[in-house]
This record gives sequence, structure tokens and C-alpha cells, in this order.
Amino acid sequence: MIKTFLSVTVLSSMMCAQVSSPQVAASPEPSKSAFPASSADVPIENPALLPSLPPLPQGKATMLGGKINKLDRVREELTLQVFGGGHTKILFDGRTHIYFNGMNTGHRRDLRDGQRVHLDTVSDGTNVFATNIYILDSSGSVGESYGQVLDYKADSTELILNDSLSATTLRLKLLSSTTLRYHDRPISPAEIRPGSLVSVTFAAQSDGRGIAREISVLAEPGDVFELTGRVVHLDLRAGLLVVRDLLDQKSYEIIFNSSLVPSGNRLQEGTNVTISIAFDGTRYTAKALTVNPSAGK
Repeated sequence: MIKTFLSVTVLSSMMCAQVSSPQVAASPEPSKSAFPASSADVPIENPALLPSLPPLPQGKATMLGGKINKLDRVREELTLQVFGGGHTKILFDGRTHIYFNGMNTGHRRDLRDGQRVHLDTVSDGTNVFATNIYILDSSGSVGESYGQVLDYKADSTELILNDSLSATTLRLKLLSSTTLRYHDRPISPAEIRPGSLVSVTFAAQSDGRGIAREISVLAEPGDVFELTGRVVHLDLRAGLLVVRDLLDQKSYEIIFNSSLVPSGNRLQEGTNVTISIAFDGTRYTAKALTVNPSAGK
């Protein structure tokens, strides 16, 4: 009985001493998450401490159109389902300008899987980087086409082209609001030449007519441009080379002369090449060809 009383008395004394002690331990601060909800909401006190971005590729600028098939925000890359067929990976970062409804007011967070986009890209032969991304308006019934211009009728502002996907003739009405581009510059409808390769987006009307929203001229007769890709077919006897382009994943049938291949460079199927080609409105002809070294050599 005495032992129990003493235990209670000692315990009460200890509790009172803790309460009356003037040195009360400070409560620990709530733990802060190492991963804030949004890095855009965290101020950067010293931007110089951030890791520097890799330099932009110095290759020729190319415009691509298609639909975002897969978006990876962590790696800052997207897989583009290219108009006309094929897929290619595109890199982007804080230097990429995002255009939404024609205004340079977009943000990388506005990108979504399934969006139709046009991109200005540059490549170093291995990676493809988007300098500008144009998010297309997805309201209404919108279609895409890739094909060759047959004619443009100025009196009725009608563009007639051969659609490469359906192998049918497509007629599109051009309005004053229709956006037209040749590579990285705006053009007028009168500058669209028969034989040109174009990528278009259009709105289907209730009466079955198509209204062109955006037209991108990819190549005109007489154009000479460069592509880098893998040889998927080679016929030395016929002088025919088929190259799958790194950028748009399309296969190009190219007429070439074997004398273009420097001595000592073995050209064969599976080889990676950089080739300068001319487009005459019907076919591609090689002007210069370089066999690139294999990876790891």
C-alpha cells in the first residue's frame, strides 16, 4: 500500500516538473515534401544553379504534322503519329514555343495525348527537337490529309489534291482565315504550285465540302533538301535507293548514281545515310550522298 502511494506521488511530481519547466522543447516543423505539386509554383532563387540545357541541334529546320500518340513529360518527349503514316519521337523543353489558337501563349502543360499538332523541328541526325509546337483546334469535325497538289483554282479558291492515304481526289475550299506555310514562312494561295507535296487539316461541312484550315507545303518541284535515315532497299542495277527518313518515318524512293558513293564506303541495306535529294514533282533524284558511321564506331 505504501509502495503504491509512493509510486503515484513520484509520478505526479515528475509530471508537474515537466509542466512547470521554463525550457519547453520546440515542436518539430512539419516535414516538407521533396516533390512539390508543381515545379512552376516554386520560385527559383538562383537560376545559375540549374543544370544547363544541351545545345539545340544545328540541322535543317523541317515542319511535321500529326497527332500526339504518346506524351512523356518526365523525359520531355512525345511520339508523333505523322500525317501520311509513320511515327517519330520528338524532344521538347523550356525553349519550345507552344502556340494555342494561333497565339504564342501556350505552355507545355497544354500538350495532351491525341492532340493534332504541327511542329517546327531541327535534327542532329539522331535526335529531333521541336522549336515550335502549334496545337490545332480540335472543335468540330476535322480531317487531315497528305498528298500532292493537282491544281489550285484561284477564281473559286479551291485546292485539288491527290490524297496519298485514300488514293482519291480531295477538293478543299480556301478561306481568308486559312493558314498557309512553306517550311517556316507564310505564303499566299497563288504560291501553291501543282506537283507540290502538302499536309493539310480541314473541317468537313454538313454538305460534304471541306474547308481548309491549315496547309503546309512540304516540297515543291525543283526543291533540293537533305534527309538522314536508314537504307531499307537497294538496287544497284536499277540505281534505286529507298531511305526511311529519321524525321517523318516515311520511305523515299530515290534515283541515284553509284558514283556518288565515296570509295571505301560500303552502301548496303541497313546503312545510315545522309542524302541530298531533288524533287521534280514526280520523283526524287540524289545529288549527294554520305554513308554515316555505325553507332559505337
